[in-house]
Amino acid sequence: MNAMSRGTGTAGARARLTTLVAACTVACSSGIDGLHLVGDSLDGSSVGGSTHGGGDGGNANGESGGTSNGGNGGNGDVTANGGGQGEGGNAETGGSADSGGNGGSGNDPGGGGATAGGGVMSFVSGGRSNGGNGNGGRVTTGGTAGAGMSGSGGASNGGSAGMGMGGSGMGGVGTGGMGAGGMAVTGPLDPVVVTVPGLPGTITAAAWSAPYFYLLGASTHQFWRLDPEGRVLSAPKNLPTGVQPHAFGASRDSVFVVTATSAYKIPAATGYTSESGATLAKQNLVDATGAYASGFFLIGDSSNSGSTVAQMLNEASGTVSSQTKLGPVWQVASDGANFGFVTRDTNSIMRLHAVAASASLSPVASPCMGGTSAGEAGNPLSVSGQTLAWFRIAGGNNLLSLGTVSGGTCAPKATYTANTNSDPKVPGLIDADDAIFIKTLAGGSGKVLIHHRAGDDSTAASFTLDQAVGIVAIVTSSHYAIIVANGATPVVIQY
Repeated sequence: MNAMSRGTGTAGARARLTTLVAACTVACSSGIDGLHLVGDSLDGSSVGGSTHGGGDGGNANGESGGTSNGGNGGNGDVTANGGGQGEGGNAETGGSADSGGNGGSGNDPGGGGATAGGGVMSFVSGGRSNGGNGNGGRVTTGGTAGAGMSGSGGASNGGSAGMGMGGSGMGGVGTGGMGAGGMAVTGPLDPVVVTVPGLPGTITAAAWSAPYFYLLGASTHQFWRLDPEGRVLSAPKNLPTGVQPHAFGASRDSVFVVTATSAYKIPAATGYTSESGATLAKQNLVDATGAYASGFFLIGDSSNSGSTVAQMLNEASGTVSSQTKLGPVWQVASDGANFGFVTRDTNSIMRLHAVAASASLSPVASPCMGGTSAGEAGNPLSVSGQTLAWFRIAGGNNLLSLGTVSGGTCAPKATYTANTNSDPKVPGLIDADDAIFIKTLAGGSGKVLIHHRAGDDSTAASFTLDQAVGIVAIVTSSHYAIIVANGATPVVIQY
């Protein structure tokens, strides 16, 4: 109800006022926007009475005309007994809220104020309030905000500012806490030697194809499968006679070997029975090297005189082809998807390449640069993705070197003085940042550690070979490595 009919006389006006107050109790609680008296003046003409609750801020017919702390100014004045213009009536602050809420609805009688960071403003003396332009406060999950103030909550995500009915919420700010998490392990752990019962003492090469290592025993023309997690070694499987000791690869279901005349793909489950090999383009290699990646078995010769061009067995076609684009290749490595290999330039400088496996390989335009000392091209290398690891000779020391190929260009990293000339020059790249190598080896006793590219080396783990022979390879997976000595029992490392 927005208006009532007009009467005359002061007495009549007072009677109607009494009726109006009673009616307001019901009307305001029902959310009526205002109950206006248009009549003879009460000590002066006026338009616009007030309700107890929120709205647009009509003036209170308060007994003292006090001012609300939250209501907005009114638009008309009803004066009584000379009372001043009310602005929402007197207000009290309510109790604390458990969590900051939105601005109060303007039409609630007796409570049209707003929360402010958790405080509740409740109006008790009439006057219209539009939520008092209350600070809606941000929702917090901790702490108790003071009445009408912006509270600093605990660690929280504050909600949006509350909106009063017709008024704008200002939103108190909750101060979010910060949690300090623990440090995450981002690299391999310190190496430890793992005991695997029954490891043969004739191993000359190894290959990794998840989740197994495969071990080559050339002198007995056999291979084994090792589960490093379960520490389980399979029974040996046969290979063709005359297999080369350092050319070995493995896929999910096969192993790959080289004889003087042929390259073979052998089923891992059964071993060699009567499979025919693929004839090599260049036969009678001096010291064949080889590695498998994504359907291809790349073959080099670590004792290359400079005339033996690389060869590759295509698993799908079963044929071997010369890789004339690569030219002579000395050492070969693989991570299962990429090849790393060593060539030499016209000045006998060792060049290192990392390429994705494919049917037709091309050398890197600007490869990594190795050393110039005689025989360095025959030193083993390791690859992980497009990152390579190798050793260079510098005076009386061996320098562990890493480089990453991108866009046909190698970006070398800082070299690391790993050991002396008398120690093995054999790296095992774990990932783009970490390489395992032999720190010292004297007789059959050695120490292995992991070098982090960032410079934070691991502690060393001691191992013992059952023969005083040289290290020919370190084959890695994400958490294990096999140290292959030339015809001795291999050493299994976990990190």
